[in-house]
Amino acid sequence: MNRAIRIVLLCALAFSVGTASLAQRRAANNASRKARTSIPQILCEGDAIPKGYVLVGYKSSLKCGDKSQVVIKKPDKAEIVCSGSPIPDGYRIANELSSPDCLTKGSNSSSNARSIVFDGVPGSGRGRGSQAGDSAIARAFASRASGIQVQGEGTVIRVLTDDVNGPQHQRFIVQLASGQTLLVSHNIDIAPRIGGLEEGDNVSFSGEYVWNAKGGVIHWTHHDPQGRHVAGWIKHNGKTFQ
Repeated sequence: MNRAIRIVLLCALAFSVGTASLAQRRAANNASRKARTSIPQILCEGDAIPKGYVLVGYKSSLKCGDKSQVVIKKPDKAEIVCSGSPIPDGYRIANELSSPDCLTKGSNSSSNARSIVFDGVPGSGRGRGSQAGDSAIARAFASRASGIQVQGEGTVIRVLTDDVNGPQHQRFIVQLASGQTLLVSHNIDIAPRIGGLEEGDNVSFSGEYVWNAKGGVIHWTHHDPQGRHVAGWIKHNGKTFQ
């Protein structure tokens, strides 16, 4: 009888040890997988950027010594990245520009950043036009960037007189859902005038963003007669003006 009890106890002990060992192996495997997929807390200038991330800025860090710490993120559909950033699959470079976030010690401020947009065509190198939205315009304003092809939608909050100095432009101010305001300067020597435009109307647009302290200007909202520039447009009351 005692022998039978000892056998049962030994079996129970062996089962308990085996279960604990299995749990430990599972925990170790999970920790290993997590270690392989986690992103380092600190990346310094010159370190490899993890796949799927982009480099959006530099900042000083004691841990990086005489180098700058890099700031990385998962890209939005439209993003401003530093010139040394990898370009994820499906994105294309829209413009070369400058950004204060991308400056390092002794760097040149010209063409030290790029605007990229997602066009969903891996490795295509070309896109179907700008897919930038309000967030891209907000980032361009924050970084004082210009020359970026953007699209957006907003409400007309003020209709201005035409600019007749040189090529004539129909002008109005649009407020985005984010609250940012933009001056739209629509060339009516090339594109048709937007008839019946009033405050409170909703418009969507595609054009080139130029920074100013009041939120920015959108121009090139028309086709290029010479076919060298991305064609822009304005949509109002179901009609497209370009």
